[in-house]
Amino acid sequence: MSKQFTFLDLASVLRVEGGDLFWIARRGSARAGKRAGRFDRYGYITLRFDGVDLLAHRVIWLLTHGRWPEGQIDHKDGCRSNNLPSNLRECNNSENRANTKPNGKFKGVVRLPHGRYQAQCGKKYLGSYDTEVEAAFAYDAEAVARYGEFARPNFGGAA
Repeated sequence: MSKQFTFLDLASVLRVEGGDLFWIARRGSARAGKRAGRFDRYGYITLRFDGVDLLAHRVIWLLTHGRWPEGQIDHKDGCRSNNLPSNLRECNNSENRANTKPNGKFKGVVRLPHGRYQAQCGKKYLGSYDTEVEAAFAYDAEAVARYGEFARPNFGGAA
Protein backbone atom coordinates (compact mmCIF):
# COMPACT_ATOMS: atom_id res chain seq x y z
CA MET A 1 0.00 0.00 0.00
CA SER A 2 1.56 3.27 -1.07
CA LYS A 3 -0.43 5.47 1.32
CA GLN A 4 -0.97 4.49 4.96
CA PHE A 5 -4.40 5.57 6.15
CA THR A 6 -5.08 6.07 9.85
CA PHE A 7 -7.87 4.70 11.99
CA LEU A 8 -9.53 8.13 11.95
CA ASP A 9 -9.29 8.39 8.15
CA LEU A 10 -11.29 5.21 7.70
CA ALA A 11 -13.49 5.29 10.83
CA SER A 12 -14.89 8.64 9.71
CA VAL A 13 -16.32 7.12 6.51
CA LEU A 14 -16.74 3.37 7.17
CA ARG A 15 -18.40 1.23 9.82
CA VAL A 16 -18.17 -2.50 10.50
CA GLU A 17 -21.36 -4.50 10.74
CA GLY A 18 -20.80 -8.21 11.19
CA GLY A 19 -18.16 -9.03 8.59
CA ASP A 20 -19.11 -6.24 6.20
CA LEU A 21 -18.11 -2.61 5.74
CA PHE A 22 -20.67 0.12 5.11
CA TRP A 23 -20.18 3.72 4.05
CA ILE A 24 -21.18 6.21 6.76
CA ALA A 25 -21.27 9.18 4.41
CA ARG A 26 -21.58 9.65 0.68
CA ARG A 27 -18.22 8.96 -0.95
CA GLY A 28 -17.99 9.44 -4.72
CA SER A 29 -20.71 7.27 -6.24
CA ALA A 30 -21.20 5.32 -2.99
CA ARG A 31 -24.16 6.39 -0.87
CA ALA A 32 -24.30 6.42 2.90
CA GLY A 33 -25.50 3.05 4.17
CA LYS A 34 -24.31 1.18 1.07
CA ARG A 35 -22.09 -1.89 1.51
CA ALA A 36 -18.49 -1.09 0.64
CA GLY A 37 -16.37 -3.38 -1.48
CA ARG A 38 -16.41 -5.90 -4.28
CA PHE A 39 -14.94 -9.33 -4.89
CA ASP A 40 -11.54 -9.45 -6.54
CA ARG A 41 -10.43 -12.32 -8.77
CA TYR A 42 -8.96 -14.19 -5.78
CA GLY A 43 -12.16 -14.19 -3.71
CA TYR A 44 -11.15 -11.37 -1.35
CA ILE A 45 -13.33 -8.31 -0.82
CA THR A 46 -11.61 -5.07 -1.74
CA LEU A 47 -12.63 -1.44 -1.65
CA ARG A 48 -11.29 1.74 -3.16
CA PHE A 49 -10.50 4.64 -0.84
CA ASP A 50 -8.85 7.85 -2.05
CA GLY A 51 -7.62 6.06 -5.16
CA VAL A 52 -6.08 3.14 -3.25
CA ASP A 53 -7.40 -0.44 -3.27
CA LEU A 54 -7.66 -1.87 0.24
CA LEU A 55 -8.41 -5.40 1.40
CA ALA A 56 -11.61 -5.34 3.45
CA HIS A 57 -10.31 -7.82 6.03
CA ARG A 58 -7.36 -5.54 6.83
CA VAL A 59 -9.66 -2.51 7.13
CA ILE A 60 -12.01 -4.47 9.42
CA TRP A 61 -8.98 -5.42 11.55
CA LEU A 62 -8.02 -1.74 11.79
CA LEU A 63 -11.54 -0.63 12.71
CA THR A 64 -12.03 -3.36 15.35
CA HIS A 65 -8.52 -3.26 16.89
CA GLY A 66 -7.61 0.40 16.40
CA ARG A 67 -4.41 -0.44 14.51
CA TRP A 68 -3.24 -1.98 11.28
CA PRO A 69 -2.13 -5.62 11.58
CA GLU A 70 1.62 -6.03 11.97
CA GLY A 71 1.80 -9.01 9.63
CA GLN A 72 -0.70 -10.97 7.63
CA ILE A 73 -4.34 -11.70 8.43
CA ASP A 74 -5.58 -15.28 8.36
CA HIS A 75 -9.21 -16.27 7.81
CA LYS A 76 -9.62 -19.10 10.35
CA ASP A 77 -12.21 -20.95 8.28
CA GLY A 78 -10.25 -20.51 5.04
CA CYS A 79 -13.07 -18.51 3.41
CA ARG A 80 -11.51 -15.34 1.98
CA SER A 81 -14.81 -13.43 2.02
CA ASN A 82 -15.75 -14.27 5.64
CA ASN A 83 -14.56 -11.08 7.30
CA LEU A 84 -16.27 -11.50 10.66
CA PRO A 85 -13.82 -10.11 13.24
CA SER A 86 -13.98 -13.44 15.11
CA ASN A 87 -12.77 -15.21 11.94
CA LEU A 88 -9.70 -12.98 11.51
CA ARG A 89 -6.37 -13.39 13.27
CA GLU A 90 -2.90 -11.96 12.87
CA CYS A 91 -0.27 -14.37 11.67
CA ASN A 92 3.06 -14.70 9.95
CA ASN A 93 3.50 -16.16 6.46
CA SER A 94 4.23 -19.67 7.76
CA GLU A 95 1.07 -19.74 9.90
CA ASN A 96 -1.03 -18.36 7.07
CA ARG A 97 0.24 -21.02 4.66
CA ALA A 98 -0.39 -23.74 7.25
CA ASN A 99 -4.10 -22.91 7.15
CA THR A 100 -4.51 -23.48 3.41
CA LYS A 101 -6.60 -26.19 1.80
CA PRO A 102 -4.88 -29.13 0.11
CA ASN A 103 -4.05 -28.94 -3.59
CA GLY A 104 -4.78 -32.63 -4.02
CA LYS A 105 -6.66 -35.22 -2.01
CA PHE A 106 -4.47 -34.80 1.09
CA LYS A 107 -2.31 -31.95 2.28
CA GLY A 108 1.39 -32.69 2.65
CA VAL A 109 1.24 -35.93 0.64
CA VAL A 110 2.72 -36.76 -2.77
CA ARG A 111 2.79 -40.03 -4.66
CA LEU A 112 6.26 -41.27 -5.44
CA PRO A 113 7.14 -42.88 -8.81
CA HIS A 114 7.44 -46.37 -7.27
CA GLY A 115 3.91 -46.23 -5.77
CA ARG A 116 4.60 -45.22 -2.17
CA TYR A 117 3.44 -41.95 -0.63
CA GLN A 118 5.70 -39.33 0.87
CA ALA A 119 4.65 -37.05 3.73
CA GLN A 120 6.23 -33.64 4.14
CA CYS A 121 5.39 -30.66 6.35
CA GLY A 122 7.06 -27.48 5.20
CA LYS A 123 10.54 -28.61 4.21
CA LYS A 124 10.61 -31.42 6.77
CA TYR A 125 10.56 -34.92 5.27
CA LEU A 126 8.31 -37.21 7.35
CA GLY A 127 8.92 -40.51 5.56
CA SER A 128 7.34 -42.65 2.87
CA TYR A 129 4.30 -44.81 3.47
CA ASP A 130 2.41 -47.64 1.80
CA THR A 131 -0.86 -45.67 1.67
CA GLU A 132 -1.70 -42.03 1.21
CA VAL A 133 -3.87 -42.16 4.37
CA GLU A 134 -0.85 -43.18 6.47
CA ALA A 135 1.15 -40.34 4.95
CA ALA A 136 -1.73 -37.91 5.60
CA PHE A 137 -1.83 -38.91 9.28
CA ALA A 138 1.93 -38.35 9.53
CA TYR A 139 1.49 -34.88 8.02
CA ASP A 140 -1.36 -34.08 10.43
CA ALA A 141 0.69 -34.99 13.52
CA GLU A 142 3.59 -32.79 12.42
CA ALA A 143 1.36 -29.90 11.30
CA VAL A 144 -0.50 -29.77 14.62
CA ALA A 145 2.78 -29.94 16.57
CA ARG A 146 4.38 -27.26 14.40
CA TYR A 147 1.51 -24.84 13.71
CA GLY A 148 -0.92 -25.44 16.59
CA GLU A 149 -4.18 -23.54 16.09
CA PHE A 150 -3.15 -22.56 12.55
CA ALA A 151 -2.82 -26.18 11.37
CA ARG A 152 -5.40 -27.41 8.88
CA PRO A 153 -5.14 -31.19 9.26
CA ASN A 154 -6.43 -33.64 6.68
CA PHE A 155 -8.55 -35.40 9.31
CA GLY A 156 -10.43 -33.64 12.06
CA GLY A 157 -11.46 -30.52 10.14
CA ALA A 158 -10.00 -27.04 10.01
CA ALA A 159 -8.24 -25.47 12.94
